[in-house]
Amino acid sequence: MEDKQIGKNILVVLAGIFVASLFLRVALPYNHVFTDSGVIFRGSDAWYHMRLAENMAHNFPWPMLYDSYTLFPQGMTVVAPPLTTWLIAGIGYAISLGQPTTHTLQIVGAWLPPVLGTLTLIPVYFIGKELRSRWAGVIAAALVAFLPTEFFSGSMLGFVSHHVLETLLAATTVLFLIRGYKRERLGYYALAGLALGLYFLTWHGAIFTLFVFWLWLIVQFAVDYHDGRDIASLRSGATITACVALFVYSPYHLDTGGPVVVILALIIAAATPQIFGFLSSRVNDTKLLVATAIAIIGMFMLAIWVVAMAVMWGRGPFVWTAGWVKFIFVTSTAFGTVAETKPLLPHAAILVYGANYLFFFVGIYLAIKDKQRPLLIVVWGILMLIAVSIQRRWDYHFVVPLSLLTAYFFLEIGNYIRKGVKSRLSLALCIILLFASTPASIKLAMSPSLITEDWYNTLVWLRENSPEPFDDPEAYYNLYVAREPEYGVLSWWDYGHWIIEVAHRVPVSNPFQQGAVEAAKFFVKGKEIDGVKYVIIDQEMVEGKFNAMLFWAGVDIEVKGVERAPEESAIVKLRNGELPGYRLVHRENTVEVFERVGMETNNS
Repeated sequence: MEDKQIGKNILVVLAGIFVASLFLRVALPYNHVFTDSGVIFRGSDAWYHMRLAENMAHNFPWPMLYDSYTLFPQGMTVVAPPLTTWLIAGIGYAISLGQPTTHTLQIVGAWLPPVLGTLTLIPVYFIGKELRSRWAGVIAAALVAFLPTEFFSGSMLGFVSHHVLETLLAATTVLFLIRGYKRERLGYYALAGLALGLYFLTWHGAIFTLFVFWLWLIVQFAVDYHDGRDIASLRSGATITACVALFVYSPYHLDTGGPVVVILALIIAAATPQIFGFLSSRVNDTKLLVATAIAIIGMFMLAIWVVAMAVMWGRGPFVWTAGWVKFIFVTSTAFGTVAETKPLLPHAAILVYGANYLFFFVGIYLAIKDKQRPLLIVVWGILMLIAVSIQRRWDYHFVVPLSLLTAYFFLEIGNYIRKGVKSRLSLALCIILLFASTPASIKLAMSPSLITEDWYNTLVWLRENSPEPFDDPEAYYNLYVAREPEYGVLSWWDYGHWIIEVAHRVPVSNPFQQGAVEAAKFFVKGKEIDGVKYVIIDQEMVEGKFNAMLFWAGVDIEVKGVERAPEESAIVKLRNGELPGYRLVHRENTVEVFERVGMETNNS
């Protein structure tokens, strides 16, 4: 009876967490997203995801594989796998009975992040339950739901991206791996493989989660072998996981010619448990088995070195993947002004996580000390800590193992406290820490979208008052356009996705940092770019972003402290009407559009 009452209490608390999670993510930012002007998405990447979803809806169920509106003027292969696009377009297609309008897709896209973010709490709760108890799951779910992390901001209404779906699928993969290992059920391993395969269809960075799985596999094999446990289930299950993921991902890979390193990594992951199983059946020496593990790790590091050489020299079989490997895993001055590629250092992490960041380390120690706890959570937590210390983009994932190991700490300290007060103390401590950080989350939820009303109205004007960049007025919705655009639109790279989705025009630079150097040299030095017909500037480019322009333009470091553009800069001359060859054609308060004089197009 008492256990049933505890179960009811847990359901009530979980329901409250779910409702509060949706309230923070939906109600607070609602008026910033659904406005009189239309659906205003948050951030920059959200607009490009909606561009992909709209294109798929017109060609359902086929995703666009080559985008002529990106990488001016020749276009480029779409590097984002299509699962997020399928979700938006597929749901829109279903609820509209096969006739989705742009507005329908926008509503679906806006709601998808908070729904996925709240659904993520389900595997987090069950992992916590597997880790220690149901209350550990509750505490972990609350921390994931309310801490002011990248996951929180990325799961708000209107923040369309693949990041929240990544976290959901990564947590689901870990949950089924833990259940498969603890219960020795191959079906759970297969479900883990399904989740991992879907993760690869969401983002190629899933290879890092695969590495977590692979490294855990080696550690768990070594520990179980040393302790004399049966490894047959782990051997078969791990291979099933990798093979199912390979089966799910391969059709997309074969269709697009995606990164070969993903296929190789999945094959290695499938083969590793069989190699260990073969050796363990013939080797009775733990040291020899460990030496073999070290050799395999060495082979993996050699493969990483080959990829690194491809990144540095642009050669070898991995040249196709060099760019995204560098952007996902490497901190580089090439992306020095991109916030998500910078490391999350301890002092910044404490500002985000508070004391939970410190409790996370204690939780790792306690989990390692207790050999009955799943090692996968420890391996996951340590590797995600390393990843987020290199690039803060991994904070989307790091919040989950941090919350789990913090929850584990909260409940484990009860072992050192009198039984009558330990549960109350753990709960009180968790609530205090949540209340300390929740105001920051509320502030995040109430912040306005990056695109201003001036920018949105300007881009609507541009769409209605400028010639089509291609002969076909429906080119925006075509899967492939077999020609280059007649002209491009120049602005700072932050605004490139807005120009594509709202104006249906081709930006010279975009948030993939393509064209950033050329744009910077124009705004700083006035260096012309062939094919540019329109230039859009705003006040922030003159007063806030000019320092980044100096960086991308390669200006000497001594002058990089400049925040406001000097009078002799090209952007100020343009704004003052002093840059030859350009005339002001539209002004929307802080945003101005200039047209290049004398440049005609066939569609003018």
